[in-house]
Amino acid sequence: MSARAAAAARRSISRPILSGEGIPKARLSCRRASGAGPVPPDPSPPRQEADPDQRDVIAFLSNPETYPAAHGPVKRLDTHGAMVFLSGERAIKIKKPVAFSYMDFSTLEKRRRAITREYEINAPHAPTLYLKVLPITREPSGQLALGGKGEVVEWALIMRRFRQSRLLSAMADDGGLERDLMTRLARVIARLHQSAPAHLTARPLKALKTRIEHNEQACRNYPEFFEETRIDALFSRFHEILEQRAGDFNKRGEEGFVRRCHGDLHLRNMVLLAGEPVLFDAIEFDEEIATIDIL
Repeated sequence: MSARAAAAARRSISRPILSGEGIPKARLSCRRASGAGPVPPDPSPPRQEADPDQRDVIAFLSNPETYPAAHGPVKRLDTHGAMVFLSGERAIKIKKPVAFSYMDFSTLEKRRRAITREYEINAPHAPTLYLKVLPITREPSGQLALGGKGEVVEWALIMRRFRQSRLLSAMADDGGLERDLMTRLARVIARLHQSAPAHLTARPLKALKTRIEHNEQACRNYPEFFEETRIDALFSRFHEILEQRAGDFNKRGEEGFVRRCHGDLHLRNMVLLAGEPVLFDAIEFDEEIATIDIL
């Protein structure tokens, strides 16, 4: 595999966006571990501690009649941790019953917690996108309902859909990231960091070491992409710098600069709505990944 093909394969592991427009079919089947975060997906298949049958739920959410106003066939986007169903102005997201070393959605309760946490983290900064969490229930008639009174069989995040062309990544491709927009984006990010809770007891040096070790192991799992001698040199340098600047890293934590941030802040997780940049898709499944220095 060429270097370009390898890079393309790695880029295909990305979060779903709330639009079905212009997405190559190859990108609809996988994603990164909930964003382009520091821990890549496990090379082995996910383990499943439970085997809940989501076929009825998938069929229900794939039915145009489930949505307030029918808009033709429902579009479905798959990642290795979630499914997003798109119809009209709505996007409905559910978690898959999978478990990785860093992300476990294997039970209904774990999926409820994950969906709820995703809403709690993102809604304050993107209230027009993140609308509510609803149960999918099986009613006495045997039919499924969204927000019904019957037995809960799944949990769903109800979101507003947007056009892919409004993603800042798409705008960047078209040369549309003007200085004024970037200034407003910087202010949005600054407000996010100012309001983020500080973790004064955080141990940033330990967290950095752990993350570097995870990344090193991930690189070693793909020898066809990464030469061993280069891995050795790169991560030896990482650890050398950590030791040299250990005091600085820990001091930053003591002074309150280590905070619960977005965790996955890149242009594909930023969208222009009503003329203003909006951040979305913050990491919900791992507090450690999202708790970082605001630098």
